[in-house]
Parts: sequence; C-alpha cells; structure tokens
Amino acid sequence: FILPPVSYLAAGLLNKVYLVSKRGYSVGQGLLKLKVVDSHGNIIQMGTAVLRLLCTVGLGFVPVVGGALDLLWPLWDPQRQTLHDKAVGTFVIKTG
Repeated sequence: FILPPVSYLAAGLLNKVYLVSKRGYSVGQGLLKLKVVDSHGNIIQMGTAVLRLLCTVGLGFVPVVGGALDLLWPLWDPQRQTLHDKAVGTFVIKTG
C-alpha cells in the first residue's frame, strides 16, 4: 500500500521534478513529444513541479481509485487535465 507511492516519489524527483523544470518534459513525455507548461505556455518552475509530484503521490495513497481516477480524469475533462495538473495549474501539450 505504501511502497508504490513512495517509490514513485523517489523516482519522480529526478524524472518529474528536475527534468520537467529544466527542459519541460520527463523521459517518457519526451519520447511522446509532450511538454508540461503553465497557463502561459512556459516551462514550470521547480516548486510547481514538486507540488505536482506531491499531488500525484498523495492521490496514490487513496486506496483503489485515487491513482486511477487521476489518470482517467482527462477523458471527460474539457481542458484534458489530470487532477494533479488541475491542482497546480499545469497543462500537458503536444509539441510535435
């Protein structure tokens, strides 16, 4: 119950915080030509990336539905945002 969110946090510090705040995308997002931006289209700052990761990890602690609901949310959201993106005001856009 605790291991998946905690391990996601550890790996996420490099991939989802450092890389996203420096170049705008994680390893997987780079392969898919996606970029994480703020409401003005700028690369997010490190503090925002940390909050975004903490929201993702926090939702992972909600038994059964937390992580799944977060990932499925864009299917019916008009702005196509996950819950962790909504929480910090970020968007994932296609770059190529």
